[in-house]
Amino acid sequence: EPRRAEPGAARAGDRPAARVAQRQGAASDAGHHAAEHHAGGAERQQLRRVRRGTIPR
Repeated sequence: EPRRAEPGAARAGDRPAARVAQRQGAASDAGHHAAEHHAGGAERQQLRRVRRGTIPR
């Protein structure tokens, strides 16, 4: 019950999936990472959402 106060408690279940998605993303982005280094945070967030399946492709 005290865990409910923790900000990360609600997300605890998502972490493994997110970690896997991050790993896959890092692998697929490795080739053109340098080119996208200047990209804004919004663009990266969009890519992250697509990878996680939060928005339809």
